[in-house]
Amino acid sequence: MILFLVGLHRPGSGKNRDIPRSGTASPTWSLPLLRRVRAAIPLFALVLATGMLLSGCGSPKPSVAAATGPMDHFIALESDGRILYEAGGKALAARVQQLLDDAVSTVERRHRLPFLRPVRVHVFANARTFARESPSPNTAGVTVGGELYLSPRLAEAPEKLSGILTHELAHQHFTQYLGVRNAYEILPRWFAEGFAVVVSGAGADRVSEQEAIRAIINGEQLYLSGDPRSLPTNSRSYGVQPHMFYRQSTMFVEFLERNYGEEKFGNLLRRLFGGERFDGAFVAAFGRPVPIAWSEFVDSVKTTHLAEPDRKP
Repeated sequence: MILFLVGLHRPGSGKNRDIPRSGTASPTWSLPLLRRVRAAIPLFALVLATGMLLSGCGSPKPSVAAATGPMDHFIALESDGRILYEAGGKALAARVQQLLDDAVSTVERRHRLPFLRPVRVHVFANARTFARESPSPNTAGVTVGGELYLSPRLAEAPEKLSGILTHELAHQHFTQYLGVRNAYEILPRWFAEGFAVVVSGAGADRVSEQEAIRAIINGEQLYLSGDPRSLPTNSRSYGVQPHMFYRQSTMFVEFLERNYGEEKFGNLLRRLFGGERFDGAFVAAFGRPVPIAWSEFVDSVKTTHLAEPDRKP
């Protein structure tokens, strides 16, 4: 899951350990300035961000996150300054450290580009604090203003940590390249979430592929008009329940990469990271608009299902 708040973006070295190892100071902004920004715009930013997937522009600009409350009580992990934790969350932070390099490498490989600047992960130990800072307190992880927040519930579900971490880093990677203002006009939510699930293997586990196939055959499908002027801003706007939205989005992204090939899929990513509008980049990469590709996907699902008569409906 992802939600981005108002901010700007600045490129960095791409070396994910080059970050101050004390406090929560940003590599490019002073702590007093961050406090003033957070104090001045949290309510405005939260309202503006509600329902957004991404917001930003394609050109790199300086970056600052807007949290809903003070975040200066987080402690930088001594052995890895990319990881910040609340008191009581050091054990979970240490688990994150064990997984972080592999997660970063996975995202960079699948996105075909390195991170522009060091990643940063906030590990929460207090459920109340996480609920205050996260627009979606019931999630295990969320990206806010380009910052990754991990819920304390992951301490009780360590088997999910790697997938959630990688999923949110996939969102953070797009944020670094696209910025955090207006980028939701570049990336439709079905693509951003579907691709993050493909990259991480996490985020669509509550609906199986077979359940999604049955739903598609019965007409319970994503609504993909291809019109950027009517771009849905949340999963329900696509005409299906949230968990079904995640699974069908994932299946469609997998279809695009499988059906058209890695070269064309990579072309789409290059165009998106270059700041092109999604609808135009999609046609340039695949030779057809989103609704036509979606129809091809639906036809392939129905054809495959009908070709397997022993499969239970």
